[in-house]
Amino acid sequence: MLSDHGEEFGEHGGTGHGRTLYREVVHVPFFIHRPGLREAVRIDRPVSTVSLLPTLAELLGEEPRAHWECPSLVPLLRWDDADPSPIVSELLRNPEDLRAEVRSVIHAEHHLHRSRFRNSPAAVEELFNLTTDPGETVDLHRDRRDRAAELSALLDDFATHAPAGDWEFVEIEVDAETREHLESLGYLEP
Repeated sequence: MLSDHGEEFGEHGGTGHGRTLYREVVHVPFFIHRPGLREAVRIDRPVSTVSLLPTLAELLGEEPRAHWECPSLVPLLRWDDADPSPIVSELLRNPEDLRAEVRSVIHAEHHLHRSRFRNSPAAVEELFNLTTDPGETVDLHRDRRDRAAELSALLDDFATHAPAGDWEFVEIEVDAETREHLESLGYLEP
């Protein structure tokens, strides 16, 4: 079982999803069940949903592909305590949206959240310690500038090396019932 995103219920001033990448939006259920598995294993550190494909492939005895972005989680299922990889999230928005960029990176116990708005050249960054502040209420950016700079550099590197998307937005007509359903799910604004 896997979810593609969580929901915000006012934790950071909004509701739904598609506006921020705080923990309540990026921390999602990720369960794997395999017949014959003898005991449950819980991985208590953040992992990326991009690891799903390589993990399932390894469990099925398949070889990893060179273009896969993340490693398999099978070593963690065997209690191998490898160093955690940074987990980058990116929110792609409609061109009319006020936000030009929303990205975040989780590495070890820290989560850096970055928003850049179209009307401002400077990005707004916040740094949180997920171990001591899982609700992301205390911004440590000013006190931990060194750590914030490290994580910010990871986001810059990601943006530089991420494949460029060739996005084309098209308008489509939807009937009233479909529109109402999409609004109720948070995909359209009323």
